Amino acid sequence: MQNRRIFLVGRWAGLLLPVVAAVITFLQVGGFGFLFDDNGALVHNEPLRQGDWWRAAFGDCTPLGNRPVASLSFALDFRLGLTPGGMHLTNLGIHAINAALVGAIVGRLLRCGALLAGLCAAVWAVHPLQVDAVAYLTQRIYLLMGTFVLLAAWSVLRAAGSAHALRWQTLCVTATALAMATKEDAVGLPLLLLLLCRVSSPSWSAVLVRWRFHTLLACTWLVLAACVSLGPDKVHVGYATEPRASAFEWLLTQTQCITHYVRSVFVPDDLRGMYDFAVLRSLGPALVPGLLLLAALLATVAAVRRRPRWALAGAVFFLFLAPTSSVLPMVTEPCADRRMYLPLLAFVVPTTVLLMRLRHRLVLPVLLSVAALLGYRTTLVAAHYADSEAFFAHAAASNDLTENSYQTGRILEARGRCLQERGDMAAAQAAIGRAMQCEAPGLSLRVAAASMLREQGALDEAGERLRELLLLHPGDHEIEGELARVLMDGTRGRSRPAAQTLLAEAERLLCDAVSQRPRQADYVNNLGVVLHMQGRTAEALPRIERALTLRPGYVEARRNLAVALIVLGQPDRALAELQPLLRSDPPDPVAPRLAAEARARLGGGR
Repeated sequence: MQNRRIFLVGRWAGLLLPVVAAVITFLQVGGFGFLFDDNGALVHNEPLRQGDWWRAAFGDCTPLGNRPVASLSFALDFRLGLTPGGMHLTNLGIHAINAALVGAIVGRLLRCGALLAGLCAAVWAVHPLQVDAVAYLTQRIYLLMGTFVLLAAWSVLRAAGSAHALRWQTLCVTATALAMATKEDAVGLPLLLLLLCRVSSPSWSAVLVRWRFHTLLACTWLVLAACVSLGPDKVHVGYATEPRASAFEWLLTQTQCITHYVRSVFVPDDLRGMYDFAVLRSLGPALVPGLLLLAALLATVAAVRRRPRWALAGAVFFLFLAPTSSVLPMVTEPCADRRMYLPLLAFVVPTTVLLMRLRHRLVLPVLLSVAALLGYRTTLVAAHYADSEAFFAHAAASNDLTENSYQTGRILEARGRCLQERGDMAAAQAAIGRAMQCEAPGLSLRVAAASMLREQGALDEAGERLRELLLLHPGDHEIEGELARVLMDGTRGRSRPAAQTLLAEAERLLCDAVSQRPRQADYVNNLGVVLHMQGRTAEALPRIERALTLRPGYVEARRNLAVALIVLGQPDRALAELQPLLRSDPPDPVAPRLAAEARARLGGGR
């Protein structure tokens, strides 16, 4: 009885250890907000916010396009009214479940103790390479795919020799289909499960007896094909993107990316949310890493027949990296650490196997120490994902940014926009100007450059550039929003009829921009300002209030709200709205003047 209690305690400790390690390491994400792709995928995804997850997956092109399971997950978050922090904690919960599944799989696959399997899973769960998938909200896609992949693998192992094999096989096929409907990277899963069956069987002949099961697994590719065909085209994926990259050039590029991934497994000291890697156009820099990767691939294929357990590690690595890191270009993101979410197992599990063979009493303490050190490093890396400013400040500081690559331009543009929002116009102009010198400046960057011209007072030049862009991209909300700002600034010094003409055009542009992005606070605020400038302050007030609801810390909207309230004869409300600005540190330069005007309207009594 005593031995059984010890066994149960060890088993539960091994199961809970990776879960607790993951939660402690990533608990800070509960205070994180939206950043980067989260804006298009979540913040401004109206179908998703309305619960229409099907249209979110198969409507407009967003990071959730073609991925109905991930879309459903986020739709449920919005239905439950979760804050960004709550949604991040959902990510953490999924990652913790995955950590428990990894521990269960390792224990059954290696037939090792629960505690050792739990430590192996804990090392995987707290590794800094996992930050990009866990702390970056939209990348729940990888977490969910990981859940279904691990569940499918667990089901295969449980089916081996079980009296209820059919139940486990049904669960496996279901999980595989869900993985296909979550992310395209699961395309290699049926092949991986075939190899996993061989690991848990005495021979390939015993595997082939279950051909019906594996045929059903292969049929899940139809789910993936349906998701891809029903969904929107990925405008930044393929051979017709800007900048262009051939299959061979992308293969060369990925050698440096995969080299970075492998190095970061053992020395995770250079992790960034965005990388300025350029597309390689020549063989030279890729030759040595390419030959090493080819040797590893050939060794994996050779091991399939005689050493299936070791082949399994190589298969996990190559099958899950192949969709993003082989021949299909994704020029907007050559390198992303989240792609190592599952392939990291190809290093953690074999290392555990080697340590097991030492049979030394220091194995468990060593693994525990490694997990603790990695977890501490992970907390530091995760802090850079707290918000957009921290994210892009770190990306700009940690990348070289001396190459004129497309990725360099994207990092500088994003950094410039953050600086512009903060009011540091000189630094913002320098970043945007440098970005414009990089390869293939995109539409968003061109709009940002026009915005810098507006800030410099070159309204005619800014307006001309924006109108040219609008001819090429009619109805684009970003161009319309910025052109409206130019028109609003252009009313200064003009006659009333001329100013009214400009304001009427600005109103039309902003109404269209708001209809496309109803949660874009600056569009809503500017529409209110335009209405106020036309003498329609009563119509302006609800727009400005809405902008402040969308972004509570929006200083300009709070000032505009105070102005509108003063004009409408509500100076007491104006004073109340100005209190956060009057108490701010550093003090707001405009709020005292507005407060004085409001007090004067009250008769100087306050």
